[in-house]
Amino acid sequence: MIPPCVPWFWYRLTMTRYKQPKKLENLALMRLGDWIAGQAERQMESAAKLAHESISNAQVVLAQNIDVIRFYLDINVPWMVYDSLAVETIRALSDLLEKTKNSLGFGGSMGKFVTQMNVIVKMSEGDGKLQIWKEVLSNH
Repeated sequence: MIPPCVPWFWYRLTMTRYKQPKKLENLALMRLGDWIAGQAERQMESAAKLAHESISNAQVVLAQNIDVIRFYLDINVPWMVYDSLAVETIRALSDLLEKTKNSLGFGGSMGKFVTQMNVIVKMSEGDGKLQIWKEVLSNH
């Protein structure tokens, strides 16, 4: 229904913008996905150093660090944007995966490469550990 004070032809003359700017929510989710990929890249360095000493210890430390990151995200990201965050995280981790694959040269260490791939896979996995943390914190 057209309001009485506005002529009917006014609605036909208004045009939408050619290129709408991205929503702030989308921009924030894109940057958060990039932040997660940056965290994975930092974890790669420490996991590769620890893997030289003890692979099992490196896996335990990696799992603990990733649980901390997931817990941080679980507290600070609203549940309504989880699906959008998952899409952006997969996009950012895919870019990191390609970057890591391209950085492996002929003289590169295969053990380091496998450790880096393991970090990316662990960051992209979802598990129920955060639910356990939520229950523990809600009981205290």
